[in-house]
Amino acid sequence: MPKCKTVPVSLVIDQIRAYQYAFIEAVMKANEAIKQRDLFREIALKSKCESMKNSDNCPVDVDDPCPAFFGGYCNACQGAVDAKVRYL
Repeated sequence: MPKCKTVPVSLVIDQIRAYQYAFIEAVMKANEAIKQRDLFREIALKSKCESMKNSDNCPVDVDDPCPAFFGGYCNACQGAVDAKVRYL
């Protein structure tokens, strides 16, 4: 029967630490990508809303307050921006 070669404990510990580090890095990069995606979406919504207001195509009724005043956007702005986005 052949002898089994053993792996040094230090190598196993380093490998486990590498897996942990890779997982932490992947999570950090994913969180950064989500934050960046949300920032770019907010910029696109703001510019679309301003564009619709300036071209008098804003669908918000005169009697209703614009949702942009409260930090939101109307469905027309959201639909126009989200239709061009691949991944959301």
